[in-house]
Amino acid sequence: MQAGQHGMTRNTLERIWLGAGTIHKGLTLTTGTTGGNAQFNFEKTLLCATSGGNSLEITSTLYDVPIDGVGIKVYGGVVKTGETGTMTINALDMTPELLNHALFSDLADSQGAKDYLIGSTGQKIEEKHWIDNLAYVGETLKGRKPIVIIFEKAICTSGAKVDGKSFEASVLPLTFEAYRPYSDNDRMTGLNIRIYYPKTSADAQSAAASTTVAK
Repeated sequence: MQAGQHGMTRNTLERIWLGAGTIHKGLTLTTGTTGGNAQFNFEKTLLCATSGGNSLEITSTLYDVPIDGVGIKVYGGVVKTGETGTMTINALDMTPELLNHALFSDLADSQGAKDYLIGSTGQKIEEKHWIDNLAYVGETLKGRKPIVIIFEKAICTSGAKVDGKSFEASVLPLTFEAYRPYSDNDRMTGLNIRIYYPKTSADAQSAAASTTVAK
């Protein structure tokens, strides 16, 4: 850091997110063997190629308690009442699977046109239309370490829209929203969105120092 000029430190490059990221369905973490690292099943769960980038938004719903005569927001007078999570992707792979999620449909082999799948928009949401562990995976500039954000349950809320243009590949923009199954004895104000953030050198040093102090 140089005061008044820049705020870069030796850890800055490890904290920069780079690229559009990749989108995964059913991403899970497998515990490694003794002494080994846990691994994500990135390759087996890739949902689609994308073009034009992807976006992720997690927003808390807050309630400020109104107090007569007080015209400002008061520290300590706000509570979290809920949250929303959305993931918008620009799918380049126009797969039947993605169309099924977007239209609540079910494409199957056509009896008449054997080279085609046929289906129609669905009339109800079925279990197969939900996505378990929908994940956005980015990476750090330095070291190319994965940054993983997982929606436990997600469903497509945007429908399907395609804008075809001459000499341009068409993309299918899809927005997925996070949901959470009911849980007993829980406030149900959080979606339980999981974030796996790689440790920087500073984080590792801090953890080592804390362990030493604890001993």
